[in-house]
This record gives sequence, structure tokens and C-alpha cells, in this order.
Amino acid sequence: MQHRLINRQPASTTYGLRMRPEISVPSTSTHMFGGDNIAISGGQFYQAENIINHNHNHTHNCTMQGIDPLLHLLEHVSSSAFHNSAERFDPPRCHPNTRVEILEKIRDWAIQYGFDRKSWILWLNGAAGAGKSAIMQSIAELLLLQYSFVAVASFFFSRGDSTRNTIAPLVSTLAYQLIQEIPETSEFILSKIAHNPLIFRQTLDYQLQQLIIQPLINLPFHMRKLFVIFIDGLDECLDQDHQVNLIKVAGNIYIGKDIPLAFVIASRREPQIQFGFNQETVSHILENIPLDDSKASDDIRHYLNAKFADIKKTHIYRQSLPPKWPSVSTVTKIVEKSSNQFIYASTVINYISSPRADPACQLKVVHNLSLLNPSSQHPFAHLDSLYQHIFSQVKNLDQVLDILAFDILNTYGVWSGTTLDRAFFMEPNSLQILFQDLTAVIQVEFDGSYTHLSFLHKSLPDFLQDPVRSQKYFLDLEKYHTKLLCMFLGYSFLETPSSNNTDKIAEREYYRLLSIEILLMASPIPSDQLQQAFINFDSISLRHGMDEKSANISVWILDWLKRADFGDNGQAYQHILNLLAEGLAHSWTSYGNAKFKEYMKDLPDLCARIRELQPKLARLPSLNSLDSDEENPSHDDDIDDSISDE
Repeated sequence: MQHRLINRQPASTTYGLRMRPEISVPSTSTHMFGGDNIAISGGQFYQAENIINHNHNHTHNCTMQGIDPLLHLLEHVSSSAFHNSAERFDPPRCHPNTRVEILEKIRDWAIQYGFDRKSWILWLNGAAGAGKSAIMQSIAELLLLQYSFVAVASFFFSRGDSTRNTIAPLVSTLAYQLIQEIPETSEFILSKIAHNPLIFRQTLDYQLQQLIIQPLINLPFHMRKLFVIFIDGLDECLDQDHQVNLIKVAGNIYIGKDIPLAFVIASRREPQIQFGFNQETVSHILENIPLDDSKASDDIRHYLNAKFADIKKTHIYRQSLPPKWPSVSTVTKIVEKSSNQFIYASTVINYISSPRADPACQLKVVHNLSLLNPSSQHPFAHLDSLYQHIFSQVKNLDQVLDILAFDILNTYGVWSGTTLDRAFFMEPNSLQILFQDLTAVIQVEFDGSYTHLSFLHKSLPDFLQDPVRSQKYFLDLEKYHTKLLCMFLGYSFLETPSSNNTDKIAEREYYRLLSIEILLMASPIPSDQLQQAFINFDSISLRHGMDEKSANISVWILDWLKRADFGDNGQAYQHILNLLAEGLAHSWTSYGNAKFKEYMKDLPDLCARIRELQPKLARLPSLNSLDSDEENPSHDDDIDDSISDE
């Protein structure tokens, strides 16, 4: 198998930075990383597929207990967290000739080595919309392009993506990238995994020491590189304790050690994160770069002028635009409203450049919005006014807000972004039409099979969840949680035009159950309304048999109900139990006894109810004794056959 996840392709831009020649280090000379004499290699690049093939050679040498360490590593990697991940296609970058000073400052800091280096952790911090992610993306690409003696790895946290909103996949993802960047570390890393397959369940500190620090230290001097780790959106890691612990662990790495490793961490200035960076072990090796400087205004002006020039060249209504449109004063007003935050300027451009409207008219709307609240001191006042206006143009607002609430509540992962149309029983193109008035702030794309929905910036979910900022567009997630669950629980496929299509009903039933599971995973607050919705719940597939996917989800829902406290003496639980038992009894022979033993080992009352509904199943050892399969493994198959014959 070939893997091409990390590849150094020449970038199309240098973002306007003054080209700094790569530091030339003869391959035979040595330089100092603290007290170690090391040689910095010229940085030969190995293509990813060659690395993987090379690693497979090591896999056979260090495989233990039947575990392939490379495959085991890949199972714990979050590829969506890479700076060049396909799932982060077209990520935000700095516009050419903007943020030049800050990019140069981070670049010059990152490529330092030897005794001259005073700090090993850089904290890029600022408010939402300040452009942190764009800077992180741009500088990571620049280092990969220009400096072969620097190896780069990245992890971009995202609150809405369960594959990268916790600390769990961090070290494994970095270790995979380390192998790609410095192939000579592969044997050491894979050997550690082979000898300790449970390493990914151990502490962050231990994982980092075993899979990052030790491989770097154990490299021969002539193979060493400076390894720079980019961690973006630390505040989007769900557990605040883990945010602080990551900072602490990073600081402790350098106590008594000289390691060619540097961290660039970007986040908002959350209190717990500030606390982490203020710790003594961190503060003395910290470079702090706040994004609140007045020079951002010049960059925003440059960005606006460039984008307005593009609109005048390419927009479908460009011929109606005046030659001097927009005026200098108009651009200045937008810069002032931005309050040094790129997100406002970016949203304005997205709104004005819509192909469905005249840019000049759209710009007038933006100008008039500022007249509604000219004296507000809130840094996001103008952005909020623009967001409110954009949502005021939405035709089917209730349905749009339902879908956005579902997307925010989802902790399942990228599922809601890839099959959201199926969750709401819509035709694929319908979602694009529904969100066509929100193209300035939300991206909806159909790839031929699935619809992908994504917020263009994380400031929009913040806006929608703040009642003061969003006002009538406020998403009260507690209320929407109950509303959406009741909607999915009460949906009847007998009312749909395709109810005579069994396969279509089964597919919709599966997505209905999956939507319920996703919402339950987000821990709704039990209420009388929700309890009544479960009591009224009915399902064609549950009553008359179900496929394996639906059965898995249904058993999970039943287990959730068993633990929930509705104060109804288990009435809702008993209703779903009876419904599920009826379907499982009907479908028993479709899966085999071993599968249902897995389902029901924690739900003996479900087993008992199935026996009542299907007396033939009373002879099954797994229902009478959940451990009897091991004593007589072949007996169940004989009974399954006898049931089928009858």
C-alpha cells in the first residue's frame, strides 16, 4: 500500500516575505544544540510512499503479538489534523503581502539553532478572527518549502471534529509526521509501538518522550534536524485540563535536556491557557506573540484593495461598477470596522462578491449597517451586524437553524458534514439550495455522493450561541437538543412518498437512528417532553427486523435509556426494550448467535424479553448462559440452522 499524506510540493506563493536564503551547513561540520555536538544534514527529502514501503521492512522485524506497528500507528492518527489534509481542503492562508512582519518573525524564530536560541515554545495568541490559523498554515508551508534542515509536523485542533478535538490522537499524529519528515526515526518509533501496543492509552508525557523525544535524541548527529511542531487552536481541545497539561508537558521537556525540538502553539487568550504559559517551567523559554498590533490595519487594507480589484476583473456584474469603485474612504471605513480582526474584512468580501447580487449594492448594504449602531464599543459589533443581516435574508430560517444546531451539537465527528442531507431526509442538492443565502459565511459543497457543510470561520458558532450578539438568531442548544430529538423520534416513514420502497425506508431508518444516537451522545437534559417522545417512538425496522448497523445503534440507544433518569420508573426504557426485542427476535438468524451475545451481554432483560417473543430461541445457550459459547462453541450454529429449517 502506498500512502502520500505528507509531501513537500513547491508552494505557489511566498506570501510576500523577503526571501531569506537557507542556512548552509556543510554535511561534515558540527553545530551546537545546547551541549550536544551535532551535524545538521542537508535535508534530503524522501517521498512518503518510499518511507512507508521502507517502514514495512522494519515492521516484520519488530512485530510482536501479531501487531503490525505501522498499521497500529495509522489507526491512531488523525489525518484531518495535518496542515495539508484533504479534509482541510483550501484552508485559510495569509493573503500575499499581508502579515509579512509577523511571518518573518515566526520564521526567524523557528529556524534558530544552537547556543543563540533563548526560547523553544512560541505562543501566537489573539481573539477570534485575528488570523491565527491563516498564519499557522502559511508559516508551516513556508518552512517546508524553504528550509530542508527543518522538519515540520502539525496538529490543527477543531472543536466540531471528534477526530481532532481531544488530546488523544496528538502524539500519534505527530509521530507519523516525524517518520515522514525524518525517515531514520521510523525503526525506533515502530519498535516502541511493537513492544508496547497500549502506548496510545498512556500519559501524554510518556507518549511524547517515547515517540518524539527519544527518536530525536537517538538519531546520529549527522541525521538530526530541527523538528518544529505546529499546534493550532489549542483552545478548541474540549478538555481544558488537557490544554494546560499539554503546555506543562511541553515545558518540562527541556528540563536538563538539549533537544532539537520547538513548539509553535496558537490559541485564543483563554484564562486556563494563559495560566499554563505563566508556569515557571514554560515562561522562561517562551516567545509570546500577541495579534493585537495596529499594523494589522495596513494588512487588512492591502487585502481589501486586492480583493476589490479581483471583483472588478471577474464578477459577472463588473461592467456596472464605477471606475473608481470603491472609494478610498469606503475601504477605510471597512478597515476601521474590522478592529484589527481579519474575519470582518473577509466576511465583507465574501458577501460583496456573491455572484447572485450586484457588488455595488451589496457594499451599500454593508455601509448602511454601520449606521444602525455607530457608537458601539464591542469589538465584534460590526461583524455581528453583518452576520444578523446575512441571516435576515434566509428564506427557510427555521430549517436552517435546525441544521446548524444539529451540526454544532454533533460530537460524532465529520459525519454530520458528509451526510447531513441524509440525516434530514433531503435530496443531496437540496441542502445547497437551502443554504444559498449563507454562502458568505457557510460553505456547502456536493461531491457527487455527499454534501459537505462547514463554517467559514469559528466566530459564527460563537455568534449564534451568544443571545446578546445573535438576538433572534440565537441557538439555545438546550432547547434545540430536545427539539431535534423529538423531531427524529416522531418521524414516520409511512408518510413519505417512497414508503413502498423497502430499501429506501431501511436507509432512512438507519440515518434516523444514527441522528438520534448522535444527539444522545451530546448528553441531553432529561425532560418530560423527551420522555414522552421516547414513549411515542415507533419504528418499522425495529418491529419487523433490522440490518446489523441499525441493530447496533438501537442497542446503544436502549443502553443509554437504561442509564437515563426520566423519573418515570423506566417506562420509556421498557417501551424501547419491547420494540427492540420484537425486531431482534424477528432478525435473529440474520446475524448469528455470537453477534447477539456481543450486543446483549450487558442487557439481560433484553435477552429475557426476546425469549418470550421467540420461544425457539430459549434453547440458545447464549441466552440461557452468556458464557456457554466457550464451553460448546459449535452448538449455537446447530441451533441457528434448526431455527432456519423450521
